[in-house]
Parts: sequence; structure tokens; C-alpha cells
Amino acid sequence: MQTFFNHLSVSLLRFVLILPYAWIIQLGRGLGWIVAHIPSDRQRVVLINLRLCFPKLSAKEIEVLALQHWQLFGR
Repeated sequence: MQTFFNHLSVSLLRFVLILPYAWIIQLGRGLGWIVAHIPSDRQRVVLINLRLCFPKLSAKEIEVLALQHWQLFGR
């Protein structure tokens, strides 16, 4: 089973390598958006850190920054 996932991962990476750079960037942003909307410990840590670093920002502004973080991380 591990071999199957290894082959699948390599095939996916080879496919991504033939895509134009602009498409890869958009794909990364999309994956970042998906990750941002999945509750996880990492998401919780990002929100806590942003609240500590920017205490004057509203909750909505913190959410926007967190989404931007994940989109940039996906790139």
C-alpha cells in the first residue's frame, strides 16, 4: 500500500511540474483556502499568534489575515 501512495505522489508531482507557473500559484492558493477552512491545531495556533501580534485588530481582520496566511503558505 505504501508503494502505491509513493507512486501516486510522484505522479502528482510530475503532473504539477508540467503546468504553467501561474496555474501552480493558483493551485497553491486554492489548496491554502481549503486548508484554512479545515479545523486543526495549526489553524488554532495561527489564530492565537495573530491575536497576540495584532491585539487591536477585529476578529474579522484576524480571520482575513489567517486566510491570507494559508493561501500564501499553499504557494
